[in-house]
Amino acid sequence: MVFDDIENVSYNKEERQLVLQVIIQYFKLHLGSFRSPKSLQVLETVFS
Repeated sequence: MVFDDIENVSYNKEERQLVLQVIIQYFKLHLGSFRSPKSLQVLETVFS
């Protein structure tokens, strides 16, 4: 994939939810003081 074409990629709802979960897990693993956002439901709604 060409980097400039990234804006043309589309994901379904399940894929977006999975990406959000992976991002949060990444931050938990790499940032010792990271806590899950209190607004997780808001983020899930935005990503849906």
